[in-house]
Amino acid sequence: MCQIFFNHNFYVRNKLLAFDKIFHSYTKLKDEIKNVNLFWNTPW
Repeated sequence: MCQIFFNHNFYVRNKLLAFDKIFHSYTKLKDEIKNVNLFWNTPW
């Protein structure tokens, strides 16, 4: 019983870690896109 619970926790934590990584890269990408947009929208 304890082993199953531990495995479940491990699985959930891995999923959360993966989601955290994806979310982090998404926010980074959003910032980069924002910078690019600022760059292109700058009136020279």
